[in-house]
Amino acid sequence: MIHSNNHSQSLRSSLLKYSFIVLFFILIGKLYFIQVEAHGRYIALAEKQHWIGKEIPAKRGEILSSDGFPLATNVPAYLVFAVPREVENIDDTASKLIEIIGYESTIKKEDLDEEQLKEKLDEEKKQHVDEMKDLLSQKDLLYMPLAYKQDESTKSKIEEANLKGIYFEKDYKRSYPEGEMASHVLGFVGKNDRGEDQGYYGIEGFYNGELKGIAGRIALEKDALGRPIPLGNYLPVGSDDGRDIVLTINRQLQYLIEKKLEAGVKKYDARDGTVIIMDPQTGKILAMASYPNYNPATWQDYLKDYSDKKDEELTDKEKLAKKYGKKLFPNLAVADVYEPGSIFKPITMSIALETGKITEDTKIESAPYPISGYTISTWNNKYFGLSTPAEILQHSDNTGMARVSEAITLEPFYNYILDYGLGKITGINLEDEDTSWIKDLDDWMSVDLATAAFGQGISVTPLQMMQSYTAFINNGKMVTPYIVEKIKTTDASIEFTSPSEKQVISPETAKKIVDMLVSVVEKGEFKFAVLPGYKIAGKTGTAQIAVNGIYDTRQTNCTFIGFAPAADPEFLMIVKLTRPTASTYSAETAVPLWMDIAKDLFVYYGVAPLN
Repeated sequence: MIHSNNHSQSLRSSLLKYSFIVLFFILIGKLYFIQVEAHGRYIALAEKQHWIGKEIPAKRGEILSSDGFPLATNVPAYLVFAVPREVENIDDTASKLIEIIGYESTIKKEDLDEEQLKEKLDEEKKQHVDEMKDLLSQKDLLYMPLAYKQDESTKSKIEEANLKGIYFEKDYKRSYPEGEMASHVLGFVGKNDRGEDQGYYGIEGFYNGELKGIAGRIALEKDALGRPIPLGNYLPVGSDDGRDIVLTINRQLQYLIEKKLEAGVKKYDARDGTVIIMDPQTGKILAMASYPNYNPATWQDYLKDYSDKKDEELTDKEKLAKKYGKKLFPNLAVADVYEPGSIFKPITMSIALETGKITEDTKIESAPYPISGYTISTWNNKYFGLSTPAEILQHSDNTGMARVSEAITLEPFYNYILDYGLGKITGINLEDEDTSWIKDLDDWMSVDLATAAFGQGISVTPLQMMQSYTAFINNGKMVTPYIVEKIKTTDASIEFTSPSEKQVISPETAKKIVDMLVSVVEKGEFKFAVLPGYKIAGKTGTAQIAVNGIYDTRQTNCTFIGFAPAADPEFLMIVKLTRPTASTYSAETAVPLWMDIAKDLFVYYGVAPLN
């Protein structure tokens, strides 16, 4: 028995010893895990217990016109936030905040009588008050954001209400001093899915990274109650403000074309319109406008649903929002891909001259052109027999152009239009730029070559057509358009010039095309609208719009592209009107509008008429 007891004691002693050894190794393992494997997590938890952080917003960079005037800038705004544990009367505070800050009603007023409407509005307001009460009730939080980007007036009203536990942080709000001017070039600032300021469309979108800057942060040591320790550590990381961007846009010319374009769209009852003015020697964009336009500061208003209102009850802005909505935002100068029609003919003619398939004296038949079961005819079914290349352009003769393309043949034609920059973006650095549409070479049929010769069956943007025309002006060299003059950094500026030049055709061919374009203006069907005394080179384009696969003669895109003075141009300008109903012809819509703008441009550049 004694032996048995000794054995039991020895066994218990061994078990106890091994238990301590196992616990020791478990403890060592746990310490290793805490100190090594999970070191970062526990440091973060400790810092969260001992530190509070506050973001320092970066000021968004300005967007300036070429003369340094701010087109997009910043004005002071405020974040309204609460320290919930300091709020004394949650119900009263929530009600007063909603009364001052307000909210956007989503109630449709149609089909509601006065009593029903009041009841709905009361319910909606109560819902917003309840949501505010929920935010103010988070007593375990030191910091609760309530409303962003509030103006000085709202801040003053909240301060006058003397609400305990409600504070403000200074921030900035995007402002557009010129209102709707250059809205499609600028774009606007909204919120991304993380609630951060984000640029959309235009310069705001493309250069968002440069404009937004880098937010800073202040870290303060806190006590057990979450209050900053007066003599505690203070770790600031300063913000880095965004860079300013200077555009090539001339504010005077921008104002001019916007007013003229709006009047033209309304006069000719067009769906929309676009005007671009370029320095043709450098590619610098001097003005770029689309209409209808919008105010970037209130872009959200153009997304609202106004279907419950009658048209006569709507403001001009509300009418645009009801009709176009977010379709207003893309810049039609770079995002509107369309069949250019006859403004493409000079490109085809230049290819034929460059490849030696024709000369300026070649006689080309003007007559119906049968091909692949189709018959190509002129726009007015008038024909002119044997014609020179200049006469083909003057008459805007589709049949003559089809015969010219036949002489060129497909592969050289295809390669040259790619050399002219079609089928790819220009690279102007606007977020919404689209590319033209050119079919793969293997997909072309003989009829495609014939129709492409006069600008159908292919698609371009207005800016791409302008880029192509710079080759005629610059002795065969095509320049790349650009719209940013410089990006200002803290220490210096990044200067921009014309990104590249490309020799597309010879100087001899370019001069011949310019001479032909002068003859188009002086002898073509629209000579009645031309400004007397000025040498202008240009070409119209009236392109029927395909509806359900069939070209509709009642719906057209009307374009005129031209430059002046023809021998040494001060400007290259394109005017495009979509679906004008007052007339479906460019000669009666786009040309008069182009000439109306050019008249003021001649005054601006000091170009006197010839005697």
